[in-house]
Amino acid sequence: MVSNGSGVDRSRRAFLKLASIASTALALSAAALAEAESPVPYKSWKTRWVLGEIGGKTDIIKAKVTPVICPYCSMGCSIDFYTVGDKVIWTAGSPDSYINWGALCPKGDAAFQLVENDLRVLYPMIRTGPKPPVEEILSAKSWDELVAIVKKYPPRWRVVSWDEAFRYIAEKLSRILSEWRASTGAPKQKDGYYYLGSQVPVQVIGSSILLNEEAFLSKKLAVFLGTANMDSQYRKCHSSTVTSLAVTYGWGAETASIEDVASADVVLFFSSPAENHPLSFWYFWKGKRERGTVFITFDPRLSRTAMVSDIWVPFRSGSDTAILLYILYYAFFERNPPIDQLDEFKRLMNRWNINQDDLNELKDLVSQYNAEEVSRISGVPVDLLRSVARIFVERSGVVTNHKKHGIIQ
Repeated sequence: MVSNGSGVDRSRRAFLKLASIASTALALSAAALAEAESPVPYKSWKTRWVLGEIGGKTDIIKAKVTPVICPYCSMGCSIDFYTVGDKVIWTAGSPDSYINWGALCPKGDAAFQLVENDLRVLYPMIRTGPKPPVEEILSAKSWDELVAIVKKYPPRWRVVSWDEAFRYIAEKLSRILSEWRASTGAPKQKDGYYYLGSQVPVQVIGSSILLNEEAFLSKKLAVFLGTANMDSQYRKCHSSTVTSLAVTYGWGAETASIEDVASADVVLFFSSPAENHPLSFWYFWKGKRERGTVFITFDPRLSRTAMVSDIWVPFRSGSDTAILLYILYYAFFERNPPIDQLDEFKRLMNRWNINQDDLNELKDLVSQYNAEEVSRISGVPVDLLRSVARIFVERSGVVTNHKKHGIIQ
């Protein structure tokens, strides 16, 4: 560096000084951990978690370590919570876990906030400010218009007791049901309960993370209210797969562990686990790194999973089912020989009690989805569709008793 003035010299000296301080700080932090009596400042450990900061200094060496399971998804990662008294001062992935091996995704890393975030809602609150009219919200033509509408109705809340909150909910439910019954003349049964079925203007929404007892109580509440309108968010994630897996394999869940995906020869992604489930993606990546697993990603976006895939297939949103049906079309009508002519396929049909009529029904459905038709539906070129289907069907080992594995994520 050529100096043209004292300012440049000062900048250079400042940079070298900061570099020396950083190196020394790293060495001292390791030494501090070795001394059981050395208090470690909280900020030096969790500076990125300012919302949960408790202030002051805390001796992390004396903290109690409690292993827990991450509550966010079904991966089952282990987290170590470090606590001093009733304060959580540090969280980390459990290094002894054979599932996440000490690593955590952003969701697991943020589990600390479930306990220590000062912005957590600790008490029931009733809205006092007006809500935006539904008609006005639906009239928005763009995101900016929607934001402008919402800003016109700033939320205002007041903290209430649990008794007042439950009383408010009960009174509002009673008023809604009474007004609806009066307007429709719904009959009242002799035991005092209403049996209104799906027409009642009340719906109960559950969750896939509810315990069995909580799910039972949710259903009991719906029955007590006389409504058949009950659903859950798993309608959009796992309900359909439960049925299809149960019919196909006799078990409505995964038939193998996450470790098995590392043995796959071909993986078809219709999602982006590299972003949404980075720890599960690690097992896929292990297979690619060690065995050369072929990644094929179907995604309208150039996602992070697509970036590391061997083949990226952008397609028209909503046409993924048609693409899967074409892969079946290739297996039945373009593969030589067709898979239903193989002895192994016939053996599996007998094993799973599938008769020829059932197979013909499937083939009749699939016959409508040739490469040209699916290309029209999805926007994927015909040659690319055939190439992907050939790779998956010929290498996935579907008809060789799963000696090789093709896994749909």
